[in-house]
Amino acid sequence: MLYGLAIAKTYDFMIAFPPLDMYDLNDHKDKYDLVEPLLAFAYCPFSYFYLYIYETWKFKEWKLLLYMIAVSLFAVGLEAVGEWVGVFHYKKWNLLNSFLVYLVTLGLTHLFYKLIVWKRHKSLQLNIEQGAN
Repeated sequence: MLYGLAIAKTYDFMIAFPPLDMYDLNDHKDKYDLVEPLLAFAYCPFSYFYLYIYETWKFKEWKLLLYMIAVSLFAVGLEAVGEWVGVFHYKKWNLLNSFLVYLVTLGLTHLFYKLIVWKRHKSLQLNIEQGAN
């Protein structure tokens, strides 16, 4: 769950602050607001539920792509609400950029998850083989 938070904060610091300075978070650029920690921790369950639903339904090929598109659209919808209520103030950013970032991030999250599962499986397999000898 911390993976989602780490990715979100990394993107915020890369994109929202100079030299890129593409958007502002909240109304106060120089200090944190009450909404900031709530927003930050909203990404934790988002990434968890993305992987939980994937693992439950075992999407493959084009269904996985459709799932990633649907989740990206959902995230953009939430971000649009955030823009509407004043959490985000876009300068050189727009929701299409967000959609593409979400799509790429979900793809990388999926690959990272598959790598972890593969490494765990290999480790368990090695432990079983060593226990048999």
